[in-house]
Amino acid sequence: MLDITDVDLRENIICVRRSKGGKGRYVPLGKIALLYIQEYISEVRKYLLSIEDMGQPALFLNKHGKRLYCGSINRMIREYSRKDGMYHITTHKLRHAFALHMLRQGCDIRYIQEILGHEDLCTTQIYTTIYDGDLREKVDRYHPLEGGVHINDEQIRRLREI
Repeated sequence: MLDITDVDLRENIICVRRSKGGKGRYVPLGKIALLYIQEYISEVRKYLLSIEDMGQPALFLNKHGKRLYCGSINRMIREYSRKDGMYHITTHKLRHAFALHMLRQGCDIRYIQEILGHEDLCTTQIYTTIYDGDLREKVDRYHPLEGGVHINDEQIRRLREI
């Protein structure tokens, strides 16, 4: 749950105070996220507030001007993803995807650990599980026999069981 005071637009950071583990942390905002949050605050949020709700501290509001909770966000993501033909998308899966994309782009796993708020690096490693497509690409790229050698899905599954 983020409050409007948790966002520092000058420093481009969000203070996550109430996370699942209760551990607070500062998370830098990317340029695109920053632009969307700035636009939301200046152009949208004010229209969701009624006169009696003007002191509402929540950053994200529902259509009634009240705090938007995680369950509602999950429900919206599920509904929109189903409309687009993508099933089983959740906020938790988006979190996994974020961590995996950061890792694929070369981000050190310790930075990902800090952003996700994990105390134990093993928890972060679970988020960055190697997928079969990644494994196939690495085998094709680094196998000593080079070029023309390709393993199928069944062979990959057997390798992962070893």
